[in-house]
Amino acid sequence: MAKTSISWTDRTWNPTTGCSVVSPGCHQCYAHKILTGRAHRFDTLRQAGGLSGFPAPAESPYDLFATGHAGTAISTAAGLAWADQVAGRDTRIVAVVGDGSIVNGLSLEGINNTALTKRQFLIVLNDNSMSIDRSQGAMAGLLDRIRSSHTYADIKHTTENLLQHLPLGEEITDALRHIRDGLRTTLHGGQFFESLGLAYFGPIDGHNIHAMIHVLSRLAAAKQPVMLHVHTE
Repeated sequence: MAKTSISWTDRTWNPTTGCSVVSPGCHQCYAHKILTGRAHRFDTLRQAGGLSGFPAPAESPYDLFATGHAGTAISTAAGLAWADQVAGRDTRIVAVVGDGSIVNGLSLEGINNTALTKRQFLIVLNDNSMSIDRSQGAMAGLLDRIRSSHTYADIKHTTENLLQHLPLGEEITDALRHIRDGLRTTLHGGQFFESLGLAYFGPIDGHNIHAMIHVLSRLAAAKQPVMLHVHTE
């Protein structure tokens, strides 16, 4: 489900303890709402006087921006990252974007700018093969090729590789480079993102709770922009 990657991102990159999570609108932000103090009101979702179906700053300080389906998560998070860099802050930044939104020009603009930052920045690509309408264009075709070239066994194998080789602490930056190079032959679809300056990992199984917590915890120490491709179909 789409909510899976949001929930485990929030668990390991806690927005209540110095981490900025920029989530997309509608169903992909529901788990974020539950995990940031609104579970007791969740039965009022989309009702008059109840919780909004979208991120709503007036509703919670953990909804940083009012967003919808326009693919704004990466660009918005990139703005936060640049502001932190200028101010000398070290807030961890994570943007969660769906496969239906990453084809948006605004998402590509965000990736273009994000890759120029020399700091931690995580993009979680929540790939559930779902969108309001069928995605079109070259980016949609790229994601289709990545999916078709990775069977369930491939995704499981990639997940296990990441679990076995991602270390703790300061070694993470070098490890990202070595793992990226070592898995390049199996992650050929991700070379598009790597050519834009992102370290690309995945696709991994977003329903594997242990794997998600482990990988996200390790990537928290990265000092460069990273894209984690999570399969949640």
